[in-house]
Amino acid sequence: MRQLSSLIHMSRRAANGEAVDIAATSALGMAMAEAMLPSRIRRRLAGADPYGLIVLVPSTQHVEIVADAIERLLPEQEEVSTLLGEPTLFAANALVDALAQRRHAVAVTTTIDCVPASFKALADDIVTFRLHDLPIVRRTVRQVLGVRASFPKGFLVHPNPEVLCRCIVPGLASTKVVMALARLGETTRNRSGEILPHMRECVEFGNAREWALAVMNDIDAWRAGELSPTELDTACLLVSPPGHGKTRFARTLADSMGAPLIEITAGSVFTGAGHLGDVLSSIRGQFAAASEAAPAVLLLDELDSFSRRDMPDKNRMFISSMVNELLTQLDGASARRPGLVVIGATNFLDAIDPAIRRQGRLSKTLELPIPDEAGVEHILRVHLGGELAEENLDEVVRLATGATPAALMGMVRSAKQSARFAKRALLLPDLLDQLSANHQEDQGLLNRVALHEAGHAIACLLLPNGPQLRRLSLLGSDGSHGHVVTAKLPGANTRPAIEGRIMMLLAGRAAEALIHGENDLSDGAAEDLRMATRLAAMMRAQFGMMGELAHYGSLEQRMLQDAAFAEAIENELRRLNDHIAQALAGCRLHLVALAAELVEKRVLTSGEALRITQAVEDERAAEIEPLEPRAGQLPTFP
Repeated sequence: MRQLSSLIHMSRRAANGEAVDIAATSALGMAMAEAMLPSRIRRRLAGADPYGLIVLVPSTQHVEIVADAIERLLPEQEEVSTLLGEPTLFAANALVDALAQRRHAVAVTTTIDCVPASFKALADDIVTFRLHDLPIVRRTVRQVLGVRASFPKGFLVHPNPEVLCRCIVPGLASTKVVMALARLGETTRNRSGEILPHMRECVEFGNAREWALAVMNDIDAWRAGELSPTELDTACLLVSPPGHGKTRFARTLADSMGAPLIEITAGSVFTGAGHLGDVLSSIRGQFAAASEAAPAVLLLDELDSFSRRDMPDKNRMFISSMVNELLTQLDGASARRPGLVVIGATNFLDAIDPAIRRQGRLSKTLELPIPDEAGVEHILRVHLGGELAEENLDEVVRLATGATPAALMGMVRSAKQSARFAKRALLLPDLLDQLSANHQEDQGLLNRVALHEAGHAIACLLLPNGPQLRRLSLLGSDGSHGHVVTAKLPGANTRPAIEGRIMMLLAGRAAEALIHGENDLSDGAAEDLRMATRLAAMMRAQFGMMGELAHYGSLEQRMLQDAAFAEAIENELRRLNDHIAQALAGCRLHLVALAAELVEKRVLTSGEALRITQAVEDERAAEIEPLEPRAGQLPTFP
């Protein structure tokens, strides 16, 4: 019997310069066996008693490679079966007969479902092999080339063992082989060039990270036969504004699973002539490809681009047919093909056909938050890729908190570009300079933006049903000059809560009007007004909160086609604007003080904003009739 110790001896002979004729695939398989077979199982394989073993490998490309390595550990006439599809009677008989004849029997496969039920019941152990990593590749290169090779920092391992092994050629210099492997690994980076950490490290994803880790754990348990496929819950809908990292989330999950990522968009299904039959065939084909690749992650990106069947459109029949096909493919997709993770991603939840969110499709909705301080630091560290590892990033994190993951990635890229242009290593001031680059040089504009953001912030502190203030900043994100970060109040999304949100959105414009007058307003409220208008329209036309019970899918069409409806929305916005303007009129001093401090510090937390406004309140000599404050905040603040 070829014991594992003899394989280790071969490695030592190779390290001492002795010629050993060993193929890279064999060396990789042996390195994986050495790293992943527990000593207890090694002893059983070396023993005389009949032993049944099931080995689960990460991909179909690993099956033959690992099977060959395990076969080398066994005496002749032992049974090693490679199982790639549905269990067959031939495989079952071969494995069970081997045990009956007091021989070892080993099944190597990707999932437990490929193993015949009889051998599954008789097997003594199940072992799950992880994807080959850098230590295994390093050991493989050493065995094939006979020398120790040095690998660069940040080396990426290509997940396909067959492709990887073609670059490990006996007789070539180790530096050439390592360089080839490094280039090969670089091809596994996603198209945006992002560096992907393991999902467990990505605190910036919030509750979505916990779901992803639970999915990975369940898939591992299913592959090991410890969980029924009917128990798998591997589909979700990701919702967030642009730049929050929905696509990056899917890529990170696929990378952490060691699984392929298949992306489907509305654009990708129109790759042919665009005829309805071609589109439907493309949808079916892409879902089929994802199922065949499972375990895999299927990302339905920009899901709102598929539109809704209730939208008024001259191509309604085409859209309805396309959405119906998408719904058919989504029906139990994860259940039909265990190990397939289906993720829908959208910026606009209400633009998605409601049927997509029903049970058996994408019923679980996860929201990606703006990263908090811990999330910001993690994102920065990931994109820094080891640079500034010894530097304290607290000041950068303080200034950058509130930015989207996309903005943070862009900031690091720009900082690295500046350092390259200066022909030196990256320095901490390079990051700080990128944050400063977002500051408005025009002092008048800076003061106006600060006043606008101060209006939003004071509305949060003032309104009993307004959103909770987290921070306000003059560091623009995604093209804006400044922003506030808020959180929804706990509890139901009631009409008072939505009206509080609308008034907070209108408060920036109201603050400008209070100080500069209605005839000297800037264009800074455009996005605020868009969101406020949408919320007011949803209250009337979708939520049944303002007398109308009919639900309308397209708010824009309703406003364009129904003048009375548009007028009602305008009147509601004016009513709420008057309310918040009147409230802010008693807070002129608070606005000016908060805006001035924001200009000075660029970023203020909710606690700092509260202390500034409370200090003004304490110093005010005049008595002003107070509004009803939120419990525990500003007891005398109007």
